[in-house]
Amino acid sequence: MSDFVIQFNGRFVANAERLALALSIFVLLVGALVLAGWLFAIESFKALYGDITMKANTALGLTFAGASSGLLCRETLGPRLRRVGQLLATLVLLIGALTLSEHLIGWNLGIDELLFTELPGALATTSPGRMGPNASASFTLCGIALLLFYSGQRKALAQSLSALMGLIALLTLIGYAYQVEALYGIAKYTGIAFHTTLAFFALSLALLSSHPQQGIVAAISSAHAGGIIARRLLIPAMLVPFLLNWLRLLGQQAGYYDLGFGSSLMAVMAIALFTFLIWFNASKLNHIERQRLAAEAEARAQAEKANRLKDEFLATVSHELRTPLNAVLGWATLLGKGDLDAEMVSRALEAIERNTKAQAQLIEDLLDVSRIASGKLHLEMQPVNLEALIQMTVEAMRPAIAAKGITLQMNLPPAIGEFHGDAQRLQQVILNLLSNAVKFTPEHGHIEVNLEYREAQAQISVSDTGSGIAGDFLPYIFDRFQQADSTSTRKHGGLGLGLSIARHLVEAHGGTITAFSDGDGAGARFVVRLPLPTATVKSSAANGNALDLNLSPQNNLDAEALNGRKVLAVDDDANTREMVSGVLHQYGIQVRTASSAKEALDILAIWSPDVMICDLGMPEEDGYSLIDKVRQWEAASGKLIPAIALTGFAQVEERERALAAGFQLFLGKPIEAQELLVALAQLLNPIGQGKGV
Repeated sequence: MSDFVIQFNGRFVANAERLALALSIFVLLVGALVLAGWLFAIESFKALYGDITMKANTALGLTFAGASSGLLCRETLGPRLRRVGQLLATLVLLIGALTLSEHLIGWNLGIDELLFTELPGALATTSPGRMGPNASASFTLCGIALLLFYSGQRKALAQSLSALMGLIALLTLIGYAYQVEALYGIAKYTGIAFHTTLAFFALSLALLSSHPQQGIVAAISSAHAGGIIARRLLIPAMLVPFLLNWLRLLGQQAGYYDLGFGSSLMAVMAIALFTFLIWFNASKLNHIERQRLAAEAEARAQAEKANRLKDEFLATVSHELRTPLNAVLGWATLLGKGDLDAEMVSRALEAIERNTKAQAQLIEDLLDVSRIASGKLHLEMQPVNLEALIQMTVEAMRPAIAAKGITLQMNLPPAIGEFHGDAQRLQQVILNLLSNAVKFTPEHGHIEVNLEYREAQAQISVSDTGSGIAGDFLPYIFDRFQQADSTSTRKHGGLGLGLSIARHLVEAHGGTITAFSDGDGAGARFVVRLPLPTATVKSSAANGNALDLNLSPQNNLDAEALNGRKVLAVDDDANTREMVSGVLHQYGIQVRTASSAKEALDILAIWSPDVMICDLGMPEEDGYSLIDKVRQWEAASGKLIPAIALTGFAQVEERERALAAGFQLFLGKPIEAQELLVALAQLLNPIGQGKGV
């Protein structure tokens, strides 16, 4: 049986932590205000309500307690601040414990009037300047609770002591509300000022709220049914009896009814109110449960669909692999018997070669998907002439095109420069698109291949007059293992991997691929857009000639285009930061490094890079959180910073998530220096700044 992991309501937790800080500040201000009253003899500050005054030691203790509690609310607490908080908590404990011992033992330690002298005869006071038993006991409980919180241990005990302090304060507050003087005005037992008990109640809530995901408070903060019902009923459970009793007391004092009638009326109202609250919250929980069951049903349906797709895929794989194997085995058997004439031998050998190539391509597609999923598919970057590459790919498909009598039209302008990419993988993309066009175009159909250079892009399009793509399937055309027809009666074979692989390869080059179709029978058009180096575009616009890139002899890169650019590298691994910095410095790139998201944001506040290279998995705050904050910063500053995700999480799903989050390129670790430089060079131009490149 797996361990149950408690999930917490993030909104409630955040509000509780903010409440803890606000209440801590309130307690500190109350203590400071009363100290000012003692210092400047302002009587109204000492006794904000009634005639019982808050003692100077009490005000000092509340100031210390509020400050110590406020420090607990900080997200990160350094050693120095932690020691300050512990010192203040110790002083609170000493003030409370020493004064409590004076009440219990009857001695006088001479601590009551260390700060200020009080005249004898003050209300609810056993000795001049001495706080009452309630206050001294509450300070003792508070000091112990604070020290336990700072130690990081026994949070449940610390919260229990805080709750006990709150109950003592609540009893006194009820006494003030109901005008029961015995609960707040007996010097030897209950004497305490109104604002003192209010401050203690606030301090209790502050301590309970400071660690909402730990101890006994975790049950209230959880996102499960218990936490939901606790959050909904806790405040009514405290307020309803208090208010009903208060209303009963007012009516009884006004003479509207006697004690028996008032008590009966209060009981009926309490029963009615709590019955309504229970019904209301039960209805809410039932609604949440229905939503949960619906979500589970949807998840089961998705899982069943995934299993069905997996079974269909395995059946398709088996069929697609067995079909060419059957032909190879059959012809090989006939050849082995030696009964075939020369023409049949030639046909046999041709069939064996054709089916062997088909099976090898299927296996290679499966391996490519595996490499992509594991992040092990790397590109061999080099200068590529796109015009020559397309012509070579088309020539390879000529026999298949001619066999179906398809007319082919090509529009290939002269190359204006060499695109940096993996020639073999780019040819694979074009071959997949052209093979699809041939497969789905009927005999005597038409296919058109175009190459255009526009707006710093090379745009390759493959159009056909084939069967087209249904509108409901078009959004999923590039998903893995997706086929418009996966039934046993389908007309066309294949595993449904070619377009998915093509999309990954295009995006790995910093480009995009898009499919267009008006529906069944309307043909299809696939468009590949690849970014060109900025220098190539400028040269073309100037004189229309191919550009001499003045490449570095070491890495075949345009060193001048990189020189002087600014890059921020963010990674929690020191070795990665050192490698990236060392590689980029060789090309005159200004590099600043950060080991965390917080450090990166601090650098962005004073330095504006041209590109950010960021790890995804980092402690405390990951790369997704950082890119979100960077994009928010950009919205305010008006400057766009292209970002490269450089990570060991190289799964396809992680890549899609990174691009959706706001990164322009996704590179998996380990990465070669040349691959990083080429990616950086492609991104340092206007076309690289579009989302999802």
